[in-house]
Amino acid sequence: MTDQQVQLFLADLAIIILLARLLGTAAKRLGQPPVPGEIIAGILLGPTLFNGKITATLFPVTLRPPLTALASLGVVMFMFAVGYLLDLRLFRGRERVAVSVSVSSIVLPLSLGAGLLLSAYATDWMGLKYIFGAFLFGVIMPREGAAAALPDRVRAGRPHGGGGHARLSQGHVPES
Repeated sequence: MTDQQVQLFLADLAIIILLARLLGTAAKRLGQPPVPGEIIAGILLGPTLFNGKITATLFPVTLRPPLTALASLGVVMFMFAVGYLLDLRLFRGRERVAVSVSVSSIVLPLSLGAGLLLSAYATDWMGLKYIFGAFLFGVIMPREGAAAALPDRVRAGRPHGGGGHARLSQGHVPES
């Protein structure tokens, strides 16, 4: 990377962190956890709005692979930290509940999505390309709900405390 690319990379990181913190703080002031604000920051900076013009302006194509790699590394480190802080003793006596919640969080959306996919394919409802999106949405959204709860628990210093162990297991058992 050239000096100019490194400077732009660092500026892009600063923009991402600043906007995420700003909107996370705004969400907290509204009585919400910071995660929804951070998600909105990602939507604002991502290719969703304005046909990707913000993304194209702020994040040149040459810098997207390093930003993606850094984001992936951050997710891996975060999940490692959550797994490290997870107290498995809290699951003792609740193994069946934890496993059933975890398995059903995968099987139920997957089977509903597969059923929708098969019925839509048979009737050519909405065209096949939209159905794959609906299928992925049905599988990914429940998983992301569990993942979205983890940053707040870690920030609060209680990734495993305060109840909700079955819900927490939804995000951990399938990854173990």
